[in-house]
Amino acid sequence: MNIYKRYRLCKKTKYKKMILSELEQIKYSFINNNNYPKFKDNIHKLMIFFDSLSELIFNCGHTITNISENRVYFLNTELIDSSVKTLNNIEYCCMTGSFSDANTLVRKFRDDLILFLYILDVVNNKQELSEEQIGNIVGDCMDVEKFVKLIELTVNEVNNDSRKNDDEKSVDGWFQNKVSNLSKQQKRKLYFGNYMTHLKNTASINEVIKKYDLETNWENIRVKLNDYTHNNGRTYTRQNLMTVNAPSIEEYFDDITSRLDFISAFFIVMLILVDPKLISSTDYIDHLECGLTPPDDSQYLIASFIQEFIDDYINKINPELKVFLKNNNKYGMLIN
Repeated sequence: MNIYKRYRLCKKTKYKKMILSELEQIKYSFINNNNYPKFKDNIHKLMIFFDSLSELIFNCGHTITNISENRVYFLNTELIDSSVKTLNNIEYCCMTGSFSDANTLVRKFRDDLILFLYILDVVNNKQELSEEQIGNIVGDCMDVEKFVKLIELTVNEVNNDSRKNDDEKSVDGWFQNKVSNLSKQQKRKLYFGNYMTHLKNTASINEVIKKYDLETNWENIRVKLNDYTHNNGRTYTRQNLMTVNAPSIEEYFDDITSRLDFISAFFIVMLILVDPKLISSTDYIDHLECGLTPPDDSQYLIASFIQEFIDDYINKINPELKVFLKNNNKYGMLIN
């Protein structure tokens, strides 16, 4: 009888403490396994990276707003911050031999990051005022009164549900914590499959996915993570009850590492194509805040840790990907 089953059967506190002690011993044995240090270093590297990305987006002052029901909502970095915590939880699961749970969390890590991209893209592309509407108000010149009218009309337009598509309504529901009130059709927009379908509507994203065959690896990971989440076979159950002496331990560590690496790289590729200003370095703002004139083109510089990530992770997928991102990001960010 394994210790997990004995823990459920134990009724006396002293026996429960005994089983918990054995669980701690399992964790100790995994931490001291030869495969663990490399896995730990890699997952901590990703945690530091995403934490730095969150801080960068905040410090660069890139305000992403969504207006609905006469309220302004800000897309902050909660989903990215949550992903850092998820990485930490993935590590803990692996420390206790719970590789099935770890892979289920890998799927959550993937879903949260792609949800961030989906919301970001929907908000950035919300239809506001047409050139004709602006022209009717402004005419030949702008003044304070006309500017106020433009603001009022813009708010009215973005609050007008009849003008919003289902993607926009689903994002509104997410910001308002009212997803349960959405129609079935609108709720389906908040499914992972729709995130990917929506992102592929961007020509550069569709091109990079096809040109560098990102779909194949992405699809393989998707199928495997679904197997873990839905427990599609006895083997996935057993992978939650691993011992450090199992012959496939190294493979389990390597699989999770490779999945996290690819998902992270894929996310950054998509982020650069959806909104490349979010990878800006702080050089331009730092100079302005110090009362100095920013160097020429410093607004196009990217953060050094982003460049390092591109070199270390995206190059691993395909070195030509970096060239594509350099030539196809819409703000001309200076990727080396």
